[in-house]
Amino acid sequence: MTPRQSVVTLAIALAAVLTACDAEEAPEGEAAPAEAATEIEVVDNSFSPETVEVAAGDTIRWTHEGQAAHTVTFEDGPDSGTIDSGDTFSHTFDEPGEYAYVCSIHPGMEGTVVVEG
Repeated sequence: MTPRQSVVTLAIALAAVLTACDAEEAPEGEAAPAEAATEIEVVDNSFSPETVEVAAGDTIRWTHEGQAAHTVTFEDGPDSGTIDSGDTFSHTFDEPGEYAYVCSIHPGMEGTVVVEG
């Protein structure tokens, strides 16, 4: 084998090792890590972002970053109840559609989840 072939072989082997190290495999007997949730911040009487688009089966997590209590309330769906500073609320959207929600404590505080099929 020529020196050039040795270098190419070594580079291919190194790439294979690095790729294997980057793979996020769960230890045997454990579930693979779940995909990260789409994040919405609840702060200063607003949802940020106000509108999010996700795929069916995705999870959204609202995180309360402000001081005053809030809710995440859907007309025909989940209701977080009161969430205080530092609390979170998560919901998985399985069906395509457009889902409007409000904070039932603060009129005008609104958001929308658009779920694509």
